[in-house]
Amino acid sequence: MSAPAASASSAAAAAAAGSSPAPAPAPAPAPARASLASAPEAAPQAAASGSGGARRPPRLAQVPDTAEPPAGTPVPDPGRVVTGAEPATAPSPRAAAAAAGAADEATPSAHPSADDLASLTEAVSKDGSVRVPVSRGRLSAYAVDRPIGKGKFSTVFRARRIEDGSLVALKRIRIFDALDERSRDKCLREIGLVRRVTHRHIVAFHEAFIDEDPSQPGALTLILVFEFAQAGDLKRQLRKARERRARFDERVVWKYFAQVTAAVSCLHQQRIMHRDLKPANIFLSLDGTVKVGDLGLGRFLSEQSLEAHSKVGTPLYMAPEVLKGVGYGPPSDVWSLGCILYELAMLRSPFKEEGLSLYQLFQKIALGKFPEVSSVYSATLRRVVAAALARTVKMSED
Repeated sequence: MSAPAASASSAAAAAAAGSSPAPAPAPAPAPARASLASAPEAAPQAAASGSGGARRPPRLAQVPDTAEPPAGTPVPDPGRVVTGAEPATAPSPRAAAAAAGAADEATPSAHPSADDLASLTEAVSKDGSVRVPVSRGRLSAYAVDRPIGKGKFSTVFRARRIEDGSLVALKRIRIFDALDERSRDKCLREIGLVRRVTHRHIVAFHEAFIDEDPSQPGALTLILVFEFAQAGDLKRQLRKARERRARFDERVVWKYFAQVTAAVSCLHQQRIMHRDLKPANIFLSLDGTVKVGDLGLGRFLSEQSLEAHSKVGTPLYMAPEVLKGVGYGPPSDVWSLGCILYELAMLRSPFKEEGLSLYQLFQKIALGKFPEVSSVYSATLRRVVAAALARTVKMSED
């Protein structure tokens, strides 16, 4: 499935350039989703806080200001030809789980023996493109602090690099005792992906190595080291906003959204899909810079667990075609971006509803039904949400 960048239509381009919209008529039918338009990074705008150079995430405000997206913000292209509409039917939970990769956890094959691990010098992907060295004692270069995240096969720790005192996120993955051979190989190939992607709005990858597992004497574990975002993730910021009952300024909404779309546009230009865009995978630095994280590998790991699609990872941000298990591509990331933009404005997922069963959630997503964005936000913002959450999809044919 290719991921070409799409050119924005004149209407979308005008929106991205910040032109003032005319008074909005009755909403038109939602246009088709497409890939993101290629656009340069938008320089982060200072959030209005009156705090001078205070190093903290942008403030929240009781009443949002009207603002347009910064020039260069990639937006969904409403002018693409549509190949066909998604049927207004919901997949069964079993089919959706299987499509997401959650219901087909592979039966583990024989794991490397203790002798194999003792003589191991590096882990190599089957195609030879990725090599991760065994560096016994390398972990001692980091002062590992508390865990900040945990999955079925991995744990993420806050850590400090002893050499220069910099904070990092250290991910420990049990690839030898928990993953089968095919999953180990995919894990290694995903490391190759994160190694080659560099962008100021994507969490930086530092290094990968294999060392002895501190929690299991004699065992080896894969260690990945990433940039650490000290202001936490967007999910946390949204929760704090809900607790304060304070909306984000629209200028802050666009600031966050512009940086996320710049990162996703970079991925799409390299024919890479993120596939797991959600507030919990978007991180903030103290200066308000937004970083997209859990690229590829995080998605791969979550696919191994049913829990990631029920208790933890309910598919609130998954496009209808993903849930249905049909072919999907970059427009599916655009759907997730639409969900994120909606949540930045409304402080809730467009499809979340108390007491909703998993099947009912799938049905809501398949039908594309969600409450409208508040009229306190601009017509431009509402149009971008509608374009991103269109049920019709244009897929690449090559």
